[in-house]
Amino acid sequence: VLYGLHEGRVPIRRGGWVVVCEGNFDLVKLHQGGFDNAVAPLGTSLTEDHAKLLKRFAERVVLLFDGDAAGGRAVRKSYDVLQKYGLSTQVVTLPPGDDPDTFLTREGNEALQRQIDAAPGIVEHLIDAAAAGAGRDASEKARAIAELGPILMKVSPVEARLHVERVARKFGVRDVDAVRQQLRR
Repeated sequence: VLYGLHEGRVPIRRGGWVVVCEGNFDLVKLHQGGFDNAVAPLGTSLTEDHAKLLKRFAERVVLLFDGDAAGGRAVRKSYDVLQKYGLSTQVVTLPPGDDPDTFLTREGNEALQRQIDAAPGIVEHLIDAAAAGAGRDASEKARAIAELGPILMKVSPVEARLHVERVARKFGVRDVDAVRQQLRR
């Protein structure tokens, strides 16, 4: 079940994109705020069935999960599912501790729309998150880079090349070939 899909199917089809949030309160707040193209999987992570259903209505998905560690894990899990079905995906990063409901209440609709408009692609988001969580230790950075390898293997060769350069920049490694070798591991 995708909560809100029945109400949002027409705006989703018209716009070609959908906002996916985590909970029913977030979804209700998004709809009240004019984001009629929002849906939420109830009580579960985003599944392949959800992705197949979304693919029938939209080409682009905007993930709007909570700004906590669980939201970060949900983004990572969603990547494999959404990528498999060819859905272009962007990720809105909310401030730590915020969820869409609290963010909309405090900041308003226009602020959320700006966040959506500026949202990076999911691969860029995962690279940025890995770099931010890697710490300063060289072995931690190397491990974080290696964990990005399976993600980059699923994109086109051109995208992969561009992403490898982003990984090198984000982790502060000047030798792009060394990054490429670490990713291949």
